[in-house]
Amino acid sequence: MLSNKHRLQAVILVGGKSSRMKEDKTLVLFRGKPMVECVLDTLDGVFEDISFVGGNLKRFVKYKKTCYEDIFKSKSPAVGIATSLTYAKNDWVFVTAADMPLITVSAIKRLVTALGNIPDDTLALLPKIGPHLEPLFAFYNKKMLNTLTRAITKNALGISIHSVLAMIKFRSVDFSLSNNNVFTNINTPLDLSLLK
Repeated sequence: MLSNKHRLQAVILVGGKSSRMKEDKTLVLFRGKPMVECVLDTLDGVFEDISFVGGNLKRFVKYKKTCYEDIFKSKSPAVGIATSLTYAKNDWVFVTAADMPLITVSAIKRLVTALGNIPDDTLALLPKIGPHLEPLFAFYNKKMLNTLTRAITKNALGISIHSVLAMIKFRSVDFSLSNNNVFTNINTPLDLSLLK
């Protein structure tokens, strides 16, 4: 059954440039600890296998998790997802970002439950709030790797995850009535100050 902790795998994307934060946002303190640690602690409540994907991975050695360097030189969440799927040990991988410290175990478990009830041809499962999808808090299937790598290779300037989602079959879970702060990305000092 998919809800067994040992069969689920998660990846934290840490490849962003943090240009708007003006310092490494993964290590910026949020409520007393580095943002990435907030994400890691939440994932640890659901997943046995957690890894980091991105660049400059020496920063995360102290967490004793597997680290994978991005497989393409261009930096984008799509590249992070492709890297995650390249090294995936299971068919499904949960992918989230290091700058989302408000994610919750209950929101993840809601997706895990939905994952057990989707058609076989589904290649991604993600939350939806109104018309907006949340691609950095989602499950992705290894079967989409070829489509994703082709799209990245053809688009040297980068490709959005939304463009990739338009190429595959995906399912969404309606989170409109949930706490929408769960999906907040902290990109700037102002974002950080508003949530502390």
